[in-house]
Formats: sequence, structure tokens, C-alpha cells
Amino acid sequence: MVKHTFEEKLDIVSQVKNGKPILRISRERHIGERMILEWVRKYNLYGENGLLKQPNIRATPDFKEEVVRTVIEKEVSLGQVVL
Repeated sequence: MVKHTFEEKLDIVSQVKNGKPILRISRERHIGERMILEWVRKYNLYGENGLLKQPNIRATPDFKEEVVRTVIEKEVSLGQVVL
């Protein structure tokens, strides 16, 4: 699996935002269109922070319970909780 730097992701998202076709970027950079779309989605939701690597954390039962409680009580979407 190829790792992409924060700067590379930001550059690609910037190109998409400026109107460059995703298919062209995908072919030039040899990066899947889905990956690029995911970066754009995360950028749109969370700004530059959405492009930062997220730590791999194992969820404890207590953490899972807290997440469920947050989703229910604060009406936070599961998509927001996952990221």
C-alpha cells in the first residue's frame, strides 16, 4: 500500500477544487479515483485536518459505549463519529 503525504493529498484536493478532472489526476498520479474522492470528501467535512493520518486505535468496550451514547444523546451522525 502506497502512503501519500499530507502535502500530496492537499495538492490533489486543491487541483480538484480548482476544476481539474479527477480522472486526469488519477491517471497522472496513479492514484485511484475513489481515493481522491475520499480525500475531497474528508477535506470538505473537516478541512485540512481531514487529510491527516488518523491513529489506529483499538476501541475498548467503554469507548464503544461512549460513542453510542454520543450518537444517541447528541444526535451526532455515525459518519462524524468514525472520522
